[in-house]
Amino acid sequence: MKLKQAALDFARKRWADYILYADTDNILTNPETLNLMMAENKSAVAPMLDSQGAYSNYWCEYFPTRHRHRLGCYPVPMIHSTMLLDLRKEGMTKLAFFPPHADYSWPYDDIIVFAFSCRAAVDGPPMRLSRYVYMFPKQRDLMGFDEIYLINLRRRKDRRDRMLFSLNELEIDVKVVDAVDGK
Repeated sequence: MKLKQAALDFARKRWADYILYADTDNILTNPETLNLMMAENKSAVAPMLDSQGAYSNYWCEYFPTRHRHRLGCYPVPMIHSTMLLDLRKEGMTKLAFFPPHADYSWPYDDIIVFAFSCRAAVDGPPMRLSRYVYMFPKQRDLMGFDEIYLINLRRRKDRRDRMLFSLNELEIDVKVVDAVDGK
């Protein structure tokens, strides 16, 4: 993680537009891979790597994607090993591999630390309503269940607020229960 951060710092000092990370055991065989990734115009993008076993450089719907039942470029929770970062994009100055983000409290894993850093770089307050656009009131629903619970630590207010906002947007009615972690 420190080496990736050093490379990122070096690229920023040189005013590089992009930085490509590729682990030593990852080989890009298609000569158009870099052009295709740049054409996606994303802040962070990764090619799908093929392997002999059940492994790739992303997390999300792994087998449908690996067997090419799902094609195209789409968001995934985590990418690693080989990826292209567009350093010109907004929020990329906040991106870091090391040290972990101040709010990071999970196990020290390079993939998860980087994913958290990406999310933290674009995390912000919800958009405010405009007086020029009418929004229909939300009709929250239990989706056929007797009860839906949101179990969350009280000290993690940011996560609770984000989950409540998301569930409200999805019009899902929930009952909030405080979790206990022994602290």
